[in-house]
Amino acid sequence: MFPSFLASIVGFVIVFGVLVLFHEAGHFIAAKLTGVTVEEFGFGYPPRLLSLWRGRGFMVVNHKKLIIDHRRVHLPDGLQAGTLVHYEYETDDKGRRFLTYVEIVDPQDPSAEGASCVEQFDAGTRYTLNVIPFGGYVKMLGEENPSAPGSLASKGWLVRFGVLAAGPLMNLLLAVLLFSAIYMVGWDEGLPSPVQVMTVASGSPAEQAGIQVGDLVLSIDGMQVQSPDELVEKTKGRVGMPVTLYLQRGEERFSVRLVPREHPPQNEGAMGVQISPSRFQRVYYPVWQAIPLGFQTTALMMLAMIQGVIWMIQGIIAPDVSGPITIARAAGEAVRSGLVSLFNLTAFLSVNLFILNLIPFPGLDGGRLLFLIIEALRGGRRIAPEREGLVHLIGIAVLLGFMLLVSYYDIVRWMSGQPILPQ
Repeated sequence: MFPSFLASIVGFVIVFGVLVLFHEAGHFIAAKLTGVTVEEFGFGYPPRLLSLWRGRGFMVVNHKKLIIDHRRVHLPDGLQAGTLVHYEYETDDKGRRFLTYVEIVDPQDPSAEGASCVEQFDAGTRYTLNVIPFGGYVKMLGEENPSAPGSLASKGWLVRFGVLAAGPLMNLLLAVLLFSAIYMVGWDEGLPSPVQVMTVASGSPAEQAGIQVGDLVLSIDGMQVQSPDELVEKTKGRVGMPVTLYLQRGEERFSVRLVPREHPPQNEGAMGVQISPSRFQRVYYPVWQAIPLGFQTTALMMLAMIQGVIWMIQGIIAPDVSGPITIARAAGEAVRSGLVSLFNLTAFLSVNLFILNLIPFPGLDGGRLLFLIIEALRGGRRIAPEREGLVHLIGIAVLLGFMLLVSYYDIVRWMSGQPILPQ
């Protein structure tokens, strides 16, 4: 069993890493499919530790597309679209042209007369391993420079919309996969049965009455108990009043008297016990049922979260925002509880990330999508990339400030013993 602090670190790295990696993979796949040049896909965050490998690229020259295989050719520094070059290539038995030699030519050089201009250039995506060991990022060519061939900004608004939306959509897909996996792996579900005492708080009414870990609660004030929820509900109506519990310990059955507390200490119940069903059955589904259930659970969770945001805006419920420290605590608990808990938390946060990223605030994917919608409504006339970039930069600064504020309240919540984020 992990110590609590170590479990929180391990859980945070796993959960946050998977969430961000899937998100960035969405941008990456969409960019590749639409011909956007992806310069780097980083595992983890900089500084860079090492380059793992480099994918194939291409160079278009004299209307010929030449494949760049880095095992066959060395690319000179400064090679880019618009550069004058001398080059050589060879054709394989499948008719593919592979670049074998390329040299940059100075336009003032006499040999420039026979040189060719690079019409389009993609050196191939560099895959890197970085020092901060979670998450990842995608670096695309000229995200705000429409003059660069193959850049994101050079594409039409529909392509850019798809590339930006693919990240949040990948988080939604991750939630579907994780919920489907939970349904396939299964979980232990309590059966109607006497309730078992799992822990007894020191100094609590339960301890004073002699209740011990492992005791079975058969009834309260003569009313049969068949689930933890039943015991909790029946206890709520009797706080501050003496109650009689009928218990079983081994083969022995006996009764005790105690008074459930109206105001128990933080994280303790009225009696001071933690309880669970005493009998379980394994519940799981075949893959053809698990996947539709995964979609259904994701959709219901998404709708519930959106409804919660609307209620917060309307003031029906109080705002409840958690930051990285609370997420780390929840991840630690999930690691200690098992794979199903870890999958459930990651899926819950992945749906959160999908919704939050689509909020039309500068710096988020939703903010960038809003600029694209405005562009479409203006008949394709773009807002100046420099102006848009400045707006997003300000938005990121505001988001970082908000994250620091949320982290402060995370620490306050932690120090006061308040419960962790719901799972």
